Amino acid sequence: MTDIRCVIFDLGGVLIELSGPPVSTSNSCMSEDEIWRHWLRSSAVRDYESGKCDHHEFGTRLKREFRLEITIDQLIEDFIQWPVGFYPESENIVQQLTGTTQLAFLSNTNELHWQRFSGESDIYKSLDHVFLSHQMGLLKPDQEIYQTVQKQLGLLPDQLLFLDDNQINVDAASARGWQAVRTRGPAEVINCLKQYGLL
Repeated sequence: MTDIRCVIFDLGGVLIELSGPPVSTSNSCMSEDEIWRHWLRSSAVRDYESGKCDHHEFGTRLKREFRLEITIDQLIEDFIQWPVGFYPESENIVQQLTGTTQLAFLSNTNELHWQRFSGESDIYKSLDHVFLSHQMGLLKPDQEIYQTVQKQLGLLPDQLLFLDDNQINVDAASARGWQAVRTRGPAEVINCLKQYGLL
């Protein structure tokens, strides 16, 4: 069994439930699949989640990029509410791991969502490390963010177990030698942790 010294969780789709695509299909001419594909390569999203623009500029650019029929204020409000919140099981998962291995978050996120998450739950206080894209100025799946995280943790690549719901992020972590598994929601997270002998 691999000697895992740190479990690194993504947030959205792993520990936090999402309500669907980041932009409602009712406000866009794009399909849900098209929205997701565009989201992952959107310059507005990348700049906002790496802390390079504020939410007003983000909303303006997002409305233009996705050709949205909605006001910028409503767009930002809908974006804030896009994540439903932490899954009920998430806190228990983290508590069961506390003291057995280091725990960390590694998330592409932003000031609006992090303000909300940190106000709704104390789960992050149980973690040893919190790596947030908008604070680091780096993004998954770019290799620099994985390099920076690993350096700060001071661990070997195969001592890190990374759980993310996006395959492109999992592949990038695997390319660096991390143990990386695509997991979507608590049931898949628990199953993965059991397979690694951590639960």
